[in-house]
Amino acid sequence: MHHALGGGFGPSYKVAFGYDFVGDRFNQQNPVPEEDNDPLDNCSSDAHGTHVAGIIAANATQLNTTGFIPIEPFLGVAPEVTLGAFTMSVGGAGAYTESPHSIAAQRVSEQGVYLTFSFGNEGSQGLQTGGSPSISSGAMAIASVDNSHSPRFYLLTPDGERIYYLPGTVFGGWQSNVPSRIVVNNPQATVNDGCSGPDKNVTGAVVLYAFNNADGCNSAVRCNRAAQAGATGCLIYNAGAITGSSTIPSGSITMDDGLKIIVIVANDSSSIFTFTNLQGIAPVVRRLNS
Repeated sequence: MHHALGGGFGPSYKVAFGYDFVGDRFNQQNPVPEEDNDPLDNCSSDAHGTHVAGIIAANATQLNTTGFIPIEPFLGVAPEVTLGAFTMSVGGAGAYTESPHSIAAQRVSEQGVYLTFSFGNEGSQGLQTGGSPSISSGAMAIASVDNSHSPRFYLLTPDGERIYYLPGTVFGGWQSNVPSRIVVNNPQATVNDGCSGPDKNVTGAVVLYAFNNADGCNSAVRCNRAAQAGATGCLIYNAGAITGSSTIPSGSITMDDGLKIIVIVANDSSSIFTFTNLQGIAPVVRRLNS
């Protein structure tokens, strides 16, 4: 047994009891189970059980790491126990829910059991290719994506600096290169910026609003009211994806970029920005997606 999992097997160890239903050599080339009375494998490159057990229960204090390290011994599961959830890091490439594994997962789910599976590493095999049975409609697929850059549309400041934006989901963003002034609705805005419509004359310009989680209206209300007031576009900063206007281009930008625009406009209210339908590769914060 790996030293991080207790260094042994039996009542006095972290892994106290268990059973091997298939044996250490079970795979596609050796499909006949060879059961035995302990869950130990041979710690080869196929030692997937050790890998998964390590995620759950390894105590690797020599690595100076912290995390969830349970002190209770792992006893396995008695045959008569009714399980409410299964989690498995198994599967193979698949794009359709009609595979035997996915159908089996669906049937188990219909019995009231929660299922989680690893989504797999098969994305290179084609669009929408994930892992079966994680693609079953009765399962939750778990995966991580480590993405540091993303294609984004952008506008240009008067000195040519790019500011990346996410287009609104209804009308969308700008369909061509459009030069325009930006009117900052309220540079000191805290909440509900633009919920009652623009505070300034926005005719022929793009209006910039601030977003706050405590706001009493959404992006569609603000941007549609801006359009009714004569605005040709609507930007909301400190926001993620937005609905935006149904009649004029809309987009969302970061807090930092919103503040940057406010400074530019404060220095020269006649500054011309260029809104484009071009895309660049924008750096993004790395995050875990599941």
